Amino acid sequence: MPECNCFRLRKITELNSRLRSTEEKSRAEREELRNQLHQLSAESASTKLENQTLRVQQARLKSEEYGLKLEITQKEARELKVSLEKEKEQVRRELLARIQELEAMPEKLRRTEQQLRDAQEEADVHERRNMEHHAALSDVRHKVCDKHHLIYLVTGSVVFQVTLFSF
Repeated sequence: MPECNCFRLRKITELNSRLRSTEEKSRAEREELRNQLHQLSAESASTKLENQTLRVQQARLKSEEYGLKLEITQKEARELKVSLEKEKEQVRRELLARIQELEAMPEKLRRTEQQLRDAQEEADVHERRNMEHHAALSDVRHKVCDKHHLIYLVTGSVVFQVTLFSF
């Protein structure tokens, strides 16, 4: 039985050696896996940090883009305001000129109305004078006719032709 014990002892030693070798391999694999886990964790953290940095940069770029758009919009608004102010000033000048023209209209109208009244009065005076001249002329004709009859009556049978006026 001593041989049996030796055999067992060898077997135990061999098993112990295998166990240590297996434990050593297991420990090495665990160490490798731990290292890989640390590396993956570091890579993950780095990727997360990189993603976060990219998001920040993207947000900053968006902010800059909106800032530029706002600047452009504000510039366009200022240009439009200047253009509208110029147009408003032009319209204001045109309206003021038109108002000045219209303000002069009542005086022009009064002068024109006065000229019309004066012309009407002058026409009325001419009409009255014309009527007076016509009446005077009629009166003269009538008197001439009466004198013609009177001359005929006075002279008797002798006929005189008297032409005082030719009408």
